[in-house]
Amino acid sequence: MPNINEPTSSGNPVPTGHGRRFRPAGRLRWVATLAVLVFLVPGRAAAQEVDAEILVILADMLQQQHQFRPDRLEAMGLEGLSAVMDFLLPETAEPRKVDLPDETIEELIKQLGAVNYRVRETAFERLYGLGRGIEPLLVKAAENADAEIAWRARQILRKWEAERNADKSRYLPAFAIYTFSIRDDVRLRELVRRTLAALENGWSDGRKQQILQHCISAVAQSGKDEHIDQFKPLLEHEQVEVAVLAVNAVGSRASGSHYPSLLLDALRADRPEIVRQAIRFTTYCQDKSRKPEVQRLLVALFEGENEQLKFEACAPLMNAYDYGRARDYLLDQARTGDRSRQFQVLSQLRASSTTRKTVDEKLLAGLVPLLADSDNSVRRMTCSTLTSYTGEGVVKALIPLLADDYSTIPREVDRYLQSYPEKETVRRLLKDAAEKHPEEKVRQAAEKSLKELGS
Repeated sequence: MPNINEPTSSGNPVPTGHGRRFRPAGRLRWVATLAVLVFLVPGRAAAQEVDAEILVILADMLQQQHQFRPDRLEAMGLEGLSAVMDFLLPETAEPRKVDLPDETIEELIKQLGAVNYRVRETAFERLYGLGRGIEPLLVKAAENADAEIAWRARQILRKWEAERNADKSRYLPAFAIYTFSIRDDVRLRELVRRTLAALENGWSDGRKQQILQHCISAVAQSGKDEHIDQFKPLLEHEQVEVAVLAVNAVGSRASGSHYPSLLLDALRADRPEIVRQAIRFTTYCQDKSRKPEVQRLLVALFEGENEQLKFEACAPLMNAYDYGRARDYLLDQARTGDRSRQFQVLSQLRASSTTRKTVDEKLLAGLVPLLADSDNSVRRMTCSTLTSYTGEGVVKALIPLLADDYSTIPREVDRYLQSYPEKETVRRLLKDAAEKHPEEKVRQAAEKSLKELGS
């Protein structure tokens, strides 16, 4: 372990030794290790408690990012996870035990106002190095009648606060690689405990949200409801953003074959923001034991009074459960003339690129009128929606758009026709349009596309 000089009141430790186990391999690693030390080592007392191996691992996380290999950290088990969490979420760490009696600490606080500068600085460094375990005494000292004592006590408190709120986002790529390999119950429980502790009073720092989301997602990826369910109280958190974070983190990592019961609870929530987030993760539910309940809850939302939730429930009901009433409702919405709603409807009606269904007459009849809309954006969006389907009706409806004045649309239609798997169908319909369509522009465009298809 290297020797670490006591920091000045700026809080920057200066390495003075070269322990064999600690020596970084190269300048970048040395810089990364120093960055970790600035966060982890507030004074000599703290330095003696920090394991050298953790310092090196954290430096590697900072330097290697997405290439980080968590083998050594994995081998350390719970101890390794706890050390990393102490660093990333220091407010959730257990306060270090302070062996000094209160009388000694009170004497050091008095020395913050000493006439001798060296005495004041030494007292400052010792108090700072003792850590947050003495925070109540420092808070009291910040109101001391002696202005020097009060000022220095506030400086220590501010430095602790700065360390707690420091940006750790550069560690996230490596942290994600490490946490997503966690499957044992001991470390999963630790992730849950730390996350709940951090979110107990909400949050104000957006960068910390990313760390917490990784923690929840890692637990969700385990597929173990006994751990995932521990996050259910977050659905009742007074800050709805916390509840939405939990739903998003669980939903984004839940496998198709396992649908966490937390997401079912989110679909039943009273607050629309939570329900809307939960709807996003219903389409790919393949959990046979819970899929019927997912469908029941979506139908309840569709038949409910909240118009926005009804609208958003349509896509999963239509795509995952073949619920015809949902699609009929969307087609009615497409004819409202509200541009924003039309775009939303068309987006929902797009078929998945992995399924590419054959269009049916009802859907075709609902969309074709929009191809004649005066708004270029509506025509283009409708065109894109239709090209996500197959069928002779789609080809026939799109061919006239080869002559559309909005150049983006003819290009998209031509790409679709040229790549269409049933070439003979396309040739027959293009030839028919080239010979019989009433508009000369369409006849010419169809003939050109036919020649390109032939070549």
